[in-house]
Amino acid sequence: MGNKRDSFVRLNIRGVVSHKISTFHLLVAGDTIVNFEDINIQAFERVGGKQKKLCARIADNGQDSLLKQVVVSYGKVKSPGSIVDLMIEWCWPNMLNVTDCDYTTLPNFLAGTVKHLKMSLECKEDIGFKSASIYKYKVGMDKAQLILDVDMSEITDTISYEEDNPLMNSTYILYYEVAR
Repeated sequence: MGNKRDSFVRLNIRGVVSHKISTFHLLVAGDTIVNFEDINIQAFERVGGKQKKLCARIADNGQDSLLKQVVVSYGKVKSPGSIVDLMIEWCWPNMLNVTDCDYTTLPNFLAGTVKHLKMSLECKEDIGFKSASIYKYKVGMDKAQLILDVDMSEITDTISYEEDNPLMNSTYILYYEVAR
């Protein structure tokens, strides 16, 4: 189990609406350790440089007890061509392993419409990174493909990776080891 800490998640999602919407849905996978009802989800829309708080809740997806939907409701219907600029954040309690190694993933199932992917891991406490690597995995691959070994001399407290036109139906994995 190691020395576990809270893991804070912040997703920034920006795009153009293709059809009328009044809600935004994000599928998340949980863990048997964490009860989804105990997670406080917040969502904000960025409008004109300011953040407007939106209603966010967790809903069943009707398929699996470990898969849930984060549902964000807008005050007004968004029309085709409207810009969506969301920030969704929550805390996974007691999930981040800070004594050895761990990983975080960013699934990209909408790559046909996603033009830019950015993932980052920021340490909020006095924890040093020893090494980090970025991988991508797609169903049908024998193993995850190494994209990048991160140059640790350039890292202070945040590891980031960006990619234009990400691979469709894939998962991006940020694997890290912490200094002891």
